[in-house]
Amino acid sequence: MTNEQKKKDIRFAKNLTIIGLVVFVAIFLFAVKASCQTIDTASINNHLRSKNYIPKVVASSFFAAVSGAFHRTAEISKDDFRRIKKVHPNINEQWANPKKSFRNKYKNWPHDQSPAYFGSTTILVSTTDMFHLYNTISTLSMTTSVGFTMTLHEKVKFKQVLFECLRTFLFYNVGRATADFIYPKVD
Repeated sequence: MTNEQKKKDIRFAKNLTIIGLVVFVAIFLFAVKASCQTIDTASINNHLRSKNYIPKVVASSFFAAVSGAFHRTAEISKDDFRRIKKVHPNINEQWANPKKSFRNKYKNWPHDQSPAYFGSTTILVSTTDMFHLYNTISTLSMTTSVGFTMTLHEKVKFKQVLFECLRTFLFYNVGRATADFIYPKVD
């Protein structure tokens, strides 16, 4: 990859981040407007204050973005570990590189493939390496995002559900794009 191509990739990632932020503001404003349409105009301020609507939307969007960023970082570590190594040259590859770290689940790979400790191949697999830990964080973050989203509206309408799914999907992908920006492609 030439220096010119690297500069283009960086510009693209920056532009994508800016577009994501602009779309976030637009969707955020639309969410406030959509929420206010379900109640009478005189009680809009009370609704926003009493239900903590804005902090919940921000928290839900944040956790969706965190989910996307961790999930994409796990994918990058699996598909092209050199990208991780370039940003973190001193990283412990036995823990971070999935091509090596899968062995952490077992007592003595390949001779003894029994679990290294209770749960290392099942319920506690996220403690064995970065790939599984980041996927667990991604899942928990998305679950938290959905939890915040479910508390936003008293009376749920289909268009609100559709909008919340779209907003969550958008921020999940903003997080993924952020991970791609942090870990640029390597020649």
